[in-house]
Amino acid sequence: QTWPPVEGRPSCKRCGACTRMWPPEANRCVCDDIVPQCHEGCSKCEKVDTRSGKPLYQCQSFEYYNCAA
Repeated sequence: QTWPPVEGRPSCKRCGACTRMWPPEANRCVCDDIVPQCHEGCSKCEKVDTRSGKPLYQCQSFEYYNCAA
């Protein structure tokens, strides 16, 4: 089975829950980052209520990310 190369994945500063696959490159995670716009491949983008007044979003589906170490 193949998966996307790490370099081509959306970046995520705070990866939350992840699958436990081997090798590690096969893992998919939920990104806990709150951003102005979800990445193109996100299949479940949810609006997050914040006090800033600006619309912010979080991708809540398991996706392939380039997680910050």
